[in-house]
Amino acid sequence: MIKSLLFLSVFLLRLSWIGYGQSADEYLKSGVAKSEIQDFNGAIADYTKSLEADPKDFTALFFRATAFIRIGEFNKAITDLSKFIGKSPKADVAYFLRGNAKYSLLDYTGAINDYSKAIEINPKYSDAYLYRGNTKYDSQDYLGAIDDYTKTIATKPNYAVAYYLRGGAKFRIGQKDNGCLDLKKAGQLGYADAIKAMSKYCK
Repeated sequence: MIKSLLFLSVFLLRLSWIGYGQSADEYLKSGVAKSEIQDFNGAIADYTKSLEADPKDFTALFFRATAFIRIGEFNKAITDLSKFIGKSPKADVAYFLRGNAKYSLLDYTGAINDYSKAIEINPKYSDAYLYRGNTKYDSQDYLGAIDDYTKTIATKPNYAVAYYLRGGAKFRIGQKDNGCLDLKKAGQLGYADAIKAMSKYCK
């Protein structure tokens, strides 16, 4: 009788663990589906349930952070991304997203540090150069912005917006002719705003 009860207890324990894992996965999939239809609050609720079912599921933690960013909960996103980075320190995209959240909170120094870390991990991360350039531009470091936009172009030669933004930064330091050349290149690559800027500033 005791052996039978022991066997039943072990079986039920194993069964509960199977359900435990499936439940976390189901909540995760449901959260992803809700994110795809832009129900970010619903997605966050599901990701949270996934984490409650399996606290080691750092995929849910990452996805929850992206959903927090989409609804403007930047501090919560930073908290989740910092936890994720603690477990996945080579995840360049996590640093990039945390940089975006810090930028949104006007923490330009923190944002630049995170973009720089993403670049250190992945030297070909074109968007990290671009966004770091944007942050430097907003910090009125126009030369630094130009340098980062140039690095963006080096990693992605047909990135029209990088030419457009570099052109704008060159205007800021009085390099009108060079700025117009960048706007022209961006326009040739199909960036409509560059064509409008050329008609206004490059006559």
